[in-house]
Amino acid sequence: MTKPLLLLIDSSNQQCSIALSEGDQIVASADAIDPGSYIHAEQLHVLIQEAMSHHAFDQLDGIVISNGPGSYTGLRIGMSSAKGLAYALDIPLMAVSTLQCLAMGALKAASDGGFQGIWAAMDARRMEVYGAQFDQLGQRLTNDEAIVIEGGELPAEITWLGVGNGVDKCLDLLPNLQAGSLKQPHAKDLLQPALMSWKQQAFEDIHSLEPNYIKDFVTGKPKIGLPNRQGR
Repeated sequence: MTKPLLLLIDSSNQQCSIALSEGDQIVASADAIDPGSYIHAEQLHVLIQEAMSHHAFDQLDGIVISNGPGSYTGLRIGMSSAKGLAYALDIPLMAVSTLQCLAMGALKAASDGGFQGIWAAMDARRMEVYGAQFDQLGQRLTNDEAIVIEGGELPAEITWLGVGNGVDKCLDLLPNLQAGSLKQPHAKDLLQPALMSWKQQAFEDIHSLEPNYIKDFVTGKPKIGLPNRQGR
């Protein structure tokens, strides 16, 4: 099949987005964002229906999911929906790193070529980010990882274009980093990596695929009582 019809889903961050592609073209998309909260549970299926408004679900050839890193809740909601659709329709499921999705978006959003590398970084609170390095063509240079920013984390000999909501807080410590305008991933930027997976028939196992959180989710221990002000 030369022009697969793919449904692309990203719910890894505050923006929830859906795209529908035919071959290498995006034919429909829908998104919603709430800066103050994550609205994926309420909006995801509405956005899927909107993107699929001119197509039947049985026309789909595959499902593509952004599988992290990102919001624990958002990733699980998106993953559950993607796996459910792929299973019900008996079609392949493909997974793409959220950081790779950002890097692909950077190639389209960059206004000039004044950089030699792309650094995708998502906020992980305090001075920590989930980050990965890519070359100026979007080819991966490092794995996705949790990074504590102290200075010197990026090779100093080149200029980096930073994309994602974790970039701005790192600018003072990484002088060779330029902040790009792209802060949130979008499902449409999953397309190129997904087409590579489609060509290689690199499909995921629906039953075993899990989001890539990078770090395990740990709930805080309940506090029992309050400390005595006199240290007793």
